[in-house]
Amino acid sequence: MRRLTQIFGWVGLVAVGVGFFNLLLGRRLNLFVQLHLAIGGLLLLVGILSNFARLRLYLRKRAGKAQTIAYLELALVIVAVFALNYLTYHHNWRLDVTKDRLFTLSEKTKEVINQLPSKVEILAFIPSEGYDRVRTLLELYDKESDKIKVKYIDPDRHPELAEAHSVKEYGTIIFKSRGRETRITDANEERITNSLIKLSSTHSWIVYFITGHGEADPDVKDKSGYSMLRQYLEDEGFQVKKLRIPPEGIPEDARLIVIAGPRAPYLPAEVTAIDK
Repeated sequence: MRRLTQIFGWVGLVAVGVGFFNLLLGRRLNLFVQLHLAIGGLLLLVGILSNFARLRLYLRKRAGKAQTIAYLELALVIVAVFALNYLTYHHNWRLDVTKDRLFTLSEKTKEVINQLPSKVEILAFIPSEGYDRVRTLLELYDKESDKIKVKYIDPDRHPELAEAHSVKEYGTIIFKSRGRETRITDANEERITNSLIKLSSTHSWIVYFITGHGEADPDVKDKSGYSMLRQYLEDEGFQVKKLRIPPEGIPEDARLIVIAGPRAPYLPAEVTAIDK
């Protein structure tokens, strides 16, 4: 009987070790880990209690004391590794040692995130393989605030979701909040942060490009157009519209008007409208 309880003790010790090892690897207290810890702990307890007298006699011997100390030191190391693994998993600390702080959000971005008035859902339509830079960047935003939730969608595996959101190219990122939506296709920190600013803003300033006199067109992408300026303004949260000056004058919601290299003279009434 004593021999059987000793076997129980050793089996229990091994089972507990397997449970802790799987907990370290998987970082989840699943059913497999729970059973090993519970059953193993029970068998180990039975083995210790049934052989307590022999264990006490063994520990009194010098060799037994030395081995026991070694086992305790090993157990302490295992516990320390487990505790460190647990803390790093649940707190997920980062130390960015890159020269240009590539894995750290700027102070401006952190300020914008902390001032978000409501939760923001970010849908990233990127393939399962690749786009590591974008994924890493979005994870920084996700970890910075509970108000930001990032969801990754592979357009190849879920074409129905891509079609439902009118996504036509890889790397499209959609931001949703309070019934409003904005999107970008070339993700970097500046554009992501500006998208958050655009969503959280209670108003949207409008920039009008005056047309009708041969001015540069903000929709044209060649060297004669101002598409890069338009993109920059939109990234900063402005709405960009084209305007042929109406008889009633410049709209009241105009934050700024742009007269981009006219090739024909303005009518006196148009000049008066601009002056006003």
